[in-house]
Amino acid sequence: MMLRAFPSWSTAILLNLALLVGCGDDSTTPQGGGGDTPGGAGGAGGEGASGGGGSDPYTGPCTVLSLGDTMVFYESITRGAIVPVQPDLPDLAKTRLTMELYEDDGSGSLPPLAPGTFSFAQAPDDNYGTCQHCALLVGYAKSGQPLRAFYPKTGSFTLTNVDAEDWSIFSANLQNVELFEVRQNEDLSWEFKGDDACFYVEQWDVDTRPVDGQACSSAEQCGNEVQQVCSPESDTCVPQECDLLFDGPFCDETDVCLSQLWDPDALAAGPALGACYARCGSDGECASDEVCRVLGPTQSLGVCMQRGTLPLGASCTPHDNSTECEAGAFCWGEPGECQKTCTYLNENEDCPADRFCSIANICKPASFGDPASIGESCEANSPETTECGIEGSAYRGICLRIFPEQPEALCERLCRVDDPACGAGESCIELFSNPELGLCKPAAVCGDGILNVIAGELCDDGNVNANDACNASCTSANFDFLCGQTQTLSLDTPVEGTTIGGPSGYGSTCDPYVATTVANYSFLPPGPGRLTVKLSSLADLSLNLMSDCALADSQLACAALLGDDELTFDVAATVQEPLLLQVRGQTPAEAGPFTLFATFEPAVCGDGKTGGPEACDDGNTTSNDGCSADCLTIEWSLVCDALPDLPLTTTLGNTVGSPALFDLSGLCSFASSDARAYRFVAPSDGTLQLLLAEPNVNLVFYVQDGCGPITGNDFLACGNSSPADGSEYGEAVLSAGQTVTVIVAGFASAGGVYALTSTFTPTP
Repeated sequence: MMLRAFPSWSTAILLNLALLVGCGDDSTTPQGGGGDTPGGAGGAGGEGASGGGGSDPYTGPCTVLSLGDTMVFYESITRGAIVPVQPDLPDLAKTRLTMELYEDDGSGSLPPLAPGTFSFAQAPDDNYGTCQHCALLVGYAKSGQPLRAFYPKTGSFTLTNVDAEDWSIFSANLQNVELFEVRQNEDLSWEFKGDDACFYVEQWDVDTRPVDGQACSSAEQCGNEVQQVCSPESDTCVPQECDLLFDGPFCDETDVCLSQLWDPDALAAGPALGACYARCGSDGECASDEVCRVLGPTQSLGVCMQRGTLPLGASCTPHDNSTECEAGAFCWGEPGECQKTCTYLNENEDCPADRFCSIANICKPASFGDPASIGESCEANSPETTECGIEGSAYRGICLRIFPEQPEALCERLCRVDDPACGAGESCIELFSNPELGLCKPAAVCGDGILNVIAGELCDDGNVNANDACNASCTSANFDFLCGQTQTLSLDTPVEGTTIGGPSGYGSTCDPYVATTVANYSFLPPGPGRLTVKLSSLADLSLNLMSDCALADSQLACAALLGDDELTFDVAATVQEPLLLQVRGQTPAEAGPFTLFATFEPAVCGDGKTGGPEACDDGNTTSNDGCSADCLTIEWSLVCDALPDLPLTTTLGNTVGSPALFDLSGLCSFASSDARAYRFVAPSDGTLQLLLAEPNVNLVFYVQDGCGPITGNDFLACGNSSPADGSEYGEAVLSAGQTVTVIVAGFASAGGVYALTSTFTPTP
């Protein structure tokens, strides 16, 4: 039985204020407050969406819902549609109704999706934890957190068409649905709460088959927003006009490529299709029946949109290609209302007394933003990039965690780089992809001993001397000098230290930061062998190993998992110079005390422990048993011949104590570890399906074409998405007689018990 966690679909936060591309609205509540696309790409598609009001009006006890424009979504095992509804659930920021279709997750609990009519009063669709044809009404807090959910007790779900190849295409409808509140239990099961509150949907028709040429004013009015846009030039549904990842097709040089998704941030995970809008502002003028819709907080770009006729305060519907409102106003909000436009970061934004100029250049009410003043902590339920810091007639800041690990977002003051308007001792620091926009932060003073990361310092040792830990301009570290400041790493005993006050200027492939304080230790290996270092700290610190403390690009290995870390490195030969072991923060904001425990095991062929230059070690020094007499060569033909056959059933196993012959690091796991392997020969053309239960440890599985050393070119399938206490699922399409190796290993070197369920489905 598949159990569903509570849906938590919310807008991703990107530190990117270069261009607010939600044409129908601004980036915070795009197109009527969307941004709820679960995981995959968003699209439009839905015809005839309506609440009540048919030939026989609904007279039951539930509140009748009216539905907006529909959007398609799809992810790993789910496809469906999502629509904003009115009225919203009381005291919540927005309410969404979803139509969901589930494929089987490999457990065999669901049949293939097929057309038919399914009652919400009958199993498995009578419960959200087990349904294959589902509907769910969800109310969200301002932060995007789902707080209330409602599931149908009555009504039906009719599936008329489902495309097995293209998950964005299906046709379905809900009819006469009464939704009652449900809750999720600790075991992830769902049950009705028994409250009286309920909601009613008479009918919701969704048909996501793309039909070009039909009239539209927004992409949601097209059949399939995953494949179509609403052309700003013709107001008809057409295939994508441009690609936001610059792969083509392209707009004319005088046009701008913009997304028409509800949630512009969904471009990070979804299709990059866009529509071509005529550019305006300093680069062009609009037609007489159009108006220039200014984009972004510095007004450096605008696009032409059709001018509407609705006056200020009038109800409206946000659209991609029209303002809906008269000149000087724009349709914004949920439900939509014609709001006055303004010029953000301008001396006189000219908003009404009860409105304040926002990043989207729209006058919005105080309830829209966070109440924090500049420099204060924002409320916990305010999404990042929410406007804050009302001063005069505008929001002057945004809620932001400059580093993700900050415990709370602060209200940071925004500024124009060319006209900062910052306080004394501050400058406008560029932090965004828009080079015209920055934050007012203290200016850097090289030599004051304060590492001003935001202002661009990479090091600051308290002076402007050039021949010590940091150069005279605080832009680079002096590694030769710092080599003489390292401590010797002690083995087999706890080592206490701290990164607070340490040097900075080193880089690591495990994090993108250079201005991070570190603690440095030198270690000269006595010969070939395996170095293992365990790090524990309350701060989020990581490990970095370099072959030469004076060379910034000499990194050998790093470990940077969330929480405590362990780094293992094999020294293949005797080295003449000490290695540099570094404890560093995951970000410049992370620093603190820590404890290290380091061990070194010399490589001894035949001791059963693989380390140093050894490719294998089976506990002896004889050949022809899978490992050569010198432990330097894996005898692959013998290893592969000795693999057990993979049974098409559930296999219980334990990776602990198995040989570390199959190195999946960088391909399917974080580090090399002990691994169990099985051989499987496909009896016919078909699909091998694998479900790996990992009750107490984080494991992975890898399906290799053939058998031998892992190269990446032999990849067929990998399962590594679930943490411990979860399960991994994957499929490999095989040809008759094809031999594959199924490998089970630890994700980050740790191993443990597992249950591997294997099935094979022949190709019809």
